[in-house]
Amino acid sequence: MLSPGAVARVVLDSDILKVVFDGPDTVLSISRKTRFFSGLLREAIELRDRECQAPPCDSPTRECDVDHVVPYPEGDISEANGELLCGCHNRKKGRRRGERARRGPPPPDDDDG
Repeated sequence: MLSPGAVARVVLDSDILKVVFDGPDTVLSISRKTRFFSGLLREAIELRDRECQAPPCDSPTRECDVDHVVPYPEGDISEANGELLCGCHNRKKGRRRGERARRGPPPPDDDDG
């Protein structure tokens, strides 16, 4: 039997990874200490997108990064929040509103009325 102090030391020295599934083959989210997509999640996004998601670009997977649709840290590390973007479109995405394709809901309207 472990004392509470021994359990606390083990927990504090451990890395815990939370993975949320929607059925046996769909990962909804993975908790990470990092902001980068890696491993099987990265591979899944690469296989799904196959090319840069900024129209009309068709740069292949090998020339792309997996980037957040909703920027980190507001967005999570999940398949739904990742998309392939070539280096050019990844750098341009924050410069002007609507410059890149979005998987999520459209940005709010600037009109007040």
